[in-house]
Amino acid sequence: MSTRAGVVLLVVLTASCTVPTVADRPVAVAPTPDLPPVVLTEPAPAVIVDWTFDLSRDLTIALGDSAFGVAVAPVGSDDVTAFGSWTVGPAWSTAKVPLALAAQSGTTPSDDAVLAITQSDNASADRLWQSLGGSDAAATSVEAVLASAGDDATDVPSTRLRSGFSVVGQTQWTLDRQARFGAHLPCLDGTGGVLGAMGDVVDDQRWGLGELDSARFKGGWGPDESGRYLVRQFGLLTGPRGTTAVALAAAPGSGLFADGTDMLTAAARVLGRHRDALPAGDCSAPPDLDRPPVAPIPAEGDQP
Repeated sequence: MSTRAGVVLLVVLTASCTVPTVADRPVAVAPTPDLPPVVLTEPAPAVIVDWTFDLSRDLTIALGDSAFGVAVAPVGSDDVTAFGSWTVGPAWSTAKVPLALAAQSGTTPSDDAVLAITQSDNASADRLWQSLGGSDAAATSVEAVLASAGDDATDVPSTRLRSGFSVVGQTQWTLDRQARFGAHLPCLDGTGGVLGAMGDVVDDQRWGLGELDSARFKGGWGPDESGRYLVRQFGLLTGPRGTTAVALAAAPGSGLFADGTDMLTAAARVLGRHRDALPAGDCSAPPDLDRPPVAPIPAEGDQP
């Protein structure tokens, strides 16, 4: 055998004896087991939140054993839900809203009406009362406005019941009727100017609902015969489901005006956290009472 032929033979034998690497070996694939078919189910039903329980609980936490009242109603509806033990008392300056509407000529409120609402100016309110003829004529005119907005049961006094205080401010206005009035207020013709004034209240009266974005409201306050203050407020809150009328009242154990405004601010903060869950509506369609509300999300670190 020649040297060249031996080299060729050695190369061939060496190549034929090469051991394959792991990468060169075929990989065994396990058979895929038979899987059960995927069953598409209906989405889980929405969880209906008991908004009344949650709101009542949070109001009690915020206000404790103090005498308070909160009433809410969807705009366009007579359905009122109330919380707390306080139910009725003098309207004080919250009555300036129906008074301003009663005295309004056309669709634009007078300067006195704007001052009576934005600054709670008593002299302006007195002029509005007198412009209606005072006494029985004025009382009848204000009652007519109340009735047009769903409250046909409240009696407005025609004479001064307490020296030094306005006639209309001593109207005994229940919290639920006030909330019902608020629920129909934006649906009345010609109320846009008054509602605009309710959204432009002066800074030092922006407690309670005044702390919430886009709220329109009017407050009222005054002492009883022993000097203990009642603080009231009503207004409108707009959320993703529509608008809610709210009426608030506080009779602080201390009897102090400042403590009453603090109570209403605490209540308003609770309502703000529950805004998405409140029953709401508008004037163009019936209120959406059957739609499950959204669970409120407490604001972290927000203490009443």
